[in-house]
Amino acid sequence: MGIAGASTDAAFVRVAGVSGLLAGAVSMAAGEYVSLKAQAELVERELEIERISIAENPEAETAELAAIYVERGLDPNQARVVLPRSWRIQTWP
Repeated sequence: MGIAGASTDAAFVRVAGVSGLLAGAVSMAAGEYVSLKAQAELVERELEIERISIAENPEAETAELAAIYVERGLDPNQARVVLPRSWRIQTWP
């Protein structure tokens, strides 16, 4: 019933409905913005951690990447061929 029961003026009911619709849309948009912003910050922080790890211990990071390639189906020989190419593709500032 809500606002329709409180007023018999159809224009008032329409305005209230549109206001509720807009308020809901703005609320959802704000929630989505905050969610995406937090996700982007998390990804950037993870990238920064990886950049530091690569700079401080490139051998361990290379071994880790090779293990990932093998885990995903490459044999160790293929992983050794792919690794130098994948490092060249990366743009670590």
